[in-house]
Amino acid sequence: MSVASTEELSTYCYRCLFCLSVKMAAKGKARTLIIRLISTAQTGYFYTTQRVRTGPRVSAVKYDPIAKARVLFVESKKTRK
Repeated sequence: MSVASTEELSTYCYRCLFCLSVKMAAKGKARTLIIRLISTAQTGYFYTTQRVRTGPRVSAVKYDPIAKARVLFVESKKTRK
């Protein structure tokens, strides 16, 4: 890239010059995912937690205050942010 005069620089915004001069690295995926554990008692109650992206799907027995019992909670499908 050649050196530009100040007149040429004033025609571009700072961001464009930055993008032209430096190649930015692509953002990688996060190591962990935020997931939602849904009650199998179908009360609509859920917990949110994290899991490792490469790990297995999560299921756990937890307390459901609407059903007033310990029930199985399973990982739901991911929703868009």
